[in-house]
Amino acid sequence: AKLLAVFVVDTNETQLTTPFGN
Repeated sequence: AKLLAVFVVDTNETQLTTPFGN
C-alpha cells in the first residue's frame, strides 16, 4: 500500500501531500 501511496503522490503531488517529502 505504501508503494501505491507514493505513486498516487507522484501523479497528484499538488493534491496529496505525504510525510515522505516528495
